[in-house]
Amino acid sequence: MNLLVRIASALVLLPIALYCIHKGGWAMIGLIAVAISIALGEAFRMVFDDALEQRVLSLLGMVMLAGLGAGILDSRQLPMSLGLMAMVVIAQAVLLILRPRTIETIPARWSAACFLPLYVGLPLLLAMSMRVHSGPDLIYLCLAVTFTNDTFAYFVGKNLGKHKLHPRVSPKKTWEGLAGGVIGSLIASFIIWHWLDLKAPWTALLAYGLTMGVLTPMGDLAESLLKRAADVKDSGRIIPGHGGVLDRIDALLFGFPITYMFALLVLR
Repeated sequence: MNLLVRIASALVLLPIALYCIHKGGWAMIGLIAVAISIALGEAFRMVFDDALEQRVLSLLGMVMLAGLGAGILDSRQLPMSLGLMAMVVIAQAVLLILRPRTIETIPARWSAACFLPLYVGLPLLLAMSMRVHSGPDLIYLCLAVTFTNDTFAYFVGKNLGKHKLHPRVSPKKTWEGLAGGVIGSLIASFIIWHWLDLKAPWTALLAYGLTMGVLTPMGDLAESLLKRAADVKDSGRIIPGHGGVLDRIDALLFGFPITYMFALLVLR
């Protein structure tokens, strides 16, 4: 039954996401905004146990990312973006000062309040920037490579996995699965390269596939660290059968920056 629910959710949400990516413009902006707002809320609920801090800091994080997004999309807005981000950091400090609770925890809570918007939001803003400036192809490349990596890692790890990658954080992940994911990433990189006719040498695609294969699973592990610290199985329950939005995009939070840098260094 759970598998059927997962499939049904994917059949509903995946076409919507692909349509927004293909359409671009406000559809893409809306997709990114919804994903950031939900995933950021999930992250703050895992890290902060105070409901008011969760809501206010999540809202401030959205304001920070709105300013950062404006600067990424239009460099003329960068001075205003930096000023807005600085004001958000000040507002975070004021909130935590007024609600000191355990004073010893304030540095860690303030650091988390600054870090979580960048961890969740910055990669998605880079995806939006790629869509605006380069069209949808790089997004498709990242999605395909990440999905193939995850699929190969799952089946190889399930059938051949014997050596645990990080049992304290993710007991099911194995070194064999990681190797299978790297192979899947390489295959997907070269297939999508030919399909989209990307103007990149094969050595660059090899480096891209290897980097994605090794680092996108680390995105999964990074989110698992948050979940283990919060003692929760999923980041949320908004997607039936899948958990939270953050559970679905954790690998992409590492994949989008890698793809963005690949585009800057190789496809300029």
